Parts: sequence; structure tokens; C-alpha cells
Amino acid sequence: MRQLGASGSIATICALFAAYLIFPPFLLGVAREKAPEGLDVDNQSVRPFLLSKFSGWIAAAFVIVSLLLGAGIYRLNTDPSLLSYFPEGLKRGLEHVDRTGGSSLMELVIKDARGHKLDTNEAYDRLWRLQQDLERDPENGTVVSLPLLMAEGEKFPFSFLFSWKAILNKLAEPRYEKIARSFISRDHRYGHFILRMRESGRTMPRLEIIQRIKASVRRHGFSATLVGGMYPLRAQLSQPVSSSLIEGLGELVLLLGVIGAILSRSIWIGLTMAFGMAMVPVGLLGLIGFLNAPLDVISAPAANLALGMGIDDTMIHLVERWRGLVKLGHKPDDAWNIARAQLWRPIIVSMSVICVGFSIFILSQCPPNQRFSLWVVIGTLLFLPSALFFLLIVGYSRRNFPERNSTHNYV
Repeated sequence: MRQLGASGSIATICALFAAYLIFPPFLLGVAREKAPEGLDVDNQSVRPFLLSKFSGWIAAAFVIVSLLLGAGIYRLNTDPSLLSYFPEGLKRGLEHVDRTGGSSLMELVIKDARGHKLDTNEAYDRLWRLQQDLERDPENGTVVSLPLLMAEGEKFPFSFLFSWKAILNKLAEPRYEKIARSFISRDHRYGHFILRMRESGRTMPRLEIIQRIKASVRRHGFSATLVGGMYPLRAQLSQPVSSSLIEGLGELVLLLGVIGAILSRSIWIGLTMAFGMAMVPVGLLGLIGFLNAPLDVISAPAANLALGMGIDDTMIHLVERWRGLVKLGHKPDDAWNIARAQLWRPIIVSMSVICVGFSIFILSQCPPNQRFSLWVVIGTLLFLPSALFFLLIVGYSRRNFPERNSTHNYV
């Protein structure tokens, strides 16, 4: 996610240099035309779509639908199965492996809670009970561990004549491929458990499952000193996904609201922009939750990306044009209609270009890339009603306050 942000910043800087240094020379031969100061808002070609009496209803419907979809946020799956990263052809084979023995590795290093060594009969009995307890856990597929190695050691002829310490030292010799070194430390105080966790059919977050396994370890008189492998790594990656969705999007909405307030010279407009922008990620994330679609570290930045591009390509330019019209003497509520009538085509074209560009990823063979592309396109499309209709409530609400409808209060 950090690399995506860094590469996006570099690309944006390069685009600015291209726009202001490379593109201008190509415009030298273009014939100049004087731009009209205003636009006839009664033009019949734009009234049916943009200036209809249903604009307020469309804005209200946009907010209501976004809030209803927002209920799906509580169903977001930010800790998806590892199998969701693979296409269907490969996924079927992995599902078979997962059902028969587990597909995601987790490793535990344990020690006796009282600091005793693990090469005693009493420790072996407790280790074996822990082995059986872990095997009964429905999320575990296969468990390979120190007690299994010790049980194999018991099969040696006359093994009953030797202590566990002697057997484990014998298994650490080169003639036995030093197998004991993979499951017990040299001082015989730390044991190694290798678990193959199941991914299909999982209903609990990985972190809760790991905590349950640690509780089983403690229940048998041991403590888990180290937990590693792909399974806990995926569990840790799910945490920044959740935090970025809540904190990152919230901070981004507030920041863009402040930018809107600075551009418009109106706190009310800034708050309105922030509320309208917040409806986009709320609706998008809620839709993802209702669809029960995986939201992983690859597809999660789609909401942030759509939010940033949408505010740049729609609302900021719309507010800038509104300010210019107010300076020309238009009433603030009329200025919104004129600005919208002038910019609705560029806004739709810009959104279409973004959607077409990101739609390329839908052809990818990687499902997370496909989901990322789809969420960016949907989030971008959600900005159209937000920009073209929602901001009009600023003008409509001001009609009830005629004493504030002056150029001085806005500019």
C-alpha cells in the first residue's frame, strides 16, 4: 500500500511536468477563441438532464441509498481466505489440498510455563495431549510437532532403556538427518509445532483463531513464545486494512472538506462537500460488504483512490467555477446551476476516462486486481450524483437565508 502511494505520487508529479512543460508547445498553433462569460441556463439542451426539478430528489435519493448500503460495512470481510487470491482453475486444486490437510502454514515455538525442560515423561504426556487438542481444532488440518517425533523415538528397539534426553540427542545425530534439531532446541527447553491451517469454510478472523490456539497451549501448561508463518502474517495484514478504511478515509474526507472550504471561502460548503464525499466510500464499502466480496490489501485502496480522483476531477473544479461566477455577479444559488451546466460534460468525460483506464485490470488473471479495478470504477461512478446533484443543496438551503445571498459572504 505504501509502494502504491509512493508510485502514484511520482506519477502525479510526472503528469504535472508533462501538462505544463510538454503539452503547451502543442497548443501554440491552435486558434484562440474568446470564451463566453456565462451560459444561458434556460437552454433547452441541458435543462432536461441538469436543471430539472428532480435534482433535489436525486440528491436525497443518493444520500438515502448510500446510507442504506452503508449498513453492509459491518459485514466487510477484511480478512479473506488465502484461496481468494487465486483464479478458479488453480483455486479448485488448492481447495482439495486445503480440505485434506490445510493450505496455510503456521508455526509455534513453545516452552514449559514453569521453565522446565521438555525431555521428561511428564512433559511428553502434556505435549501429547496438546497435540491431540490441536488436531481436534476444526481450523487445523495437519499438525507435525515434537511429541510426534518423540512418539516415533519410542519405536526404536529397547527405547525403554533410554531417557527422553538420550533419545532426542540420538535423533540429533547426522545419521538421522538431525531431525530433532527441527523440533527441539539444543537445551531441550523449546519445542516446535508446525500447523497447516484450513482456509476454506473459515468463519472466524484469523487473529481469533490464533488466540484460541494460544489458549490451548496455555491450558496444557506451556506458553507460545513465537508464532510465525503465512497464516499469522495474513492475520496481521488484515489489521492495517481495517484501520486504513476507517482512519484513512475519515482523515481524507476531512482534509478534502477543508480544501473545499478554503476554495469556496465558505465553511458551510466545505462541510457539505465533506458529507457528500463521505457518502461515496460509505456506499462503496457497504456494497462490498453486502456482496460478501473479499477486501484484501490489494483491493482495499480502491476507495481511497476513487475518493481522491473524484474530488479532483469533479468537486474542486465545480467549486472553482462557482466562485468565478459569483465574482461575475451571479447569485450564489444560480451560480451552482450555471457551473453545473458548464462542467457536466467535462466531468462525465473525465469519469469515463478513469473508468476505462482502470477497467483494463478486469482482464487480469489475478482476482485481487480484478476486484481493485471494479471497486475503483464503481466508486468513480458514485461521484457523478455527488458532484452533479448533491452540491445543489447548498444553493437550495441558502434560499431560506436571503441576507446571506451576497457576493461578499462567499468570496
